[in-house]
Order: sequence, then structure tokens, then C-alpha cells
Amino acid sequence: MPYNYFNLLMAEKYYAAGAMEQANAIMERMTDIHEEKLAYFEQFYPQRARQVSDRMGESLALMQFISETATRYDQEELADRAWEIMSRHYEHFGAWRP
Repeated sequence: MPYNYFNLLMAEKYYAAGAMEQANAIMERMTDIHEEKLAYFEQFYPQRARQVSDRMGESLALMQFISETATRYDQEELADRAWEIMSRHYEHFGAWRP
């Protein structure tokens, strides 16, 4: 099954229901996927940055959502990891925006 934004909404429902393991499994997988995507997008800087900047922005936004949601449900390790990844890649993204 492919992972997308809707999986994050499902994870949020798992958290609300107290199913932390199921929620964390989804959130960790999404974090892994988008960390890989962000690393991939960076190879296009600076020559083709405009071509991937929208996709990079989407991955950054999802990382922020993961961090904020994990924080809200006291999953600090996951929240910190997602925030660190987002922060690291956001520094580069700011220079890319058209």
C-alpha cells in the first residue's frame, strides 16, 4: 500500500484512540519516506531546483505535520527526529524558492 497524506490522518486517529504503536509505525514510515525524498531532491540543487521545489515543499510540510502531531501525543523522539530532518533540509529549500 502506498503511503500518502491520508495515512498521516489515520495515524492521528490511532493516537487519539490510544493506539500508539500503530500510529508510530505509520508516522515513522512516513518520516523515512520523506527523509529519502528530501535527500533525493537535494541532488537537483542548484541546476534543476525549480523543477523539484514544489515536491520538496510538500515533503517539508509533511515533516512539520509529523513533528507537531507527534509532539501533541507525547511522542517526543519521533517529533524531534522529524523536526531535525525538516530543519536541516529547510535551510536549503529557502535558497531554492523561485
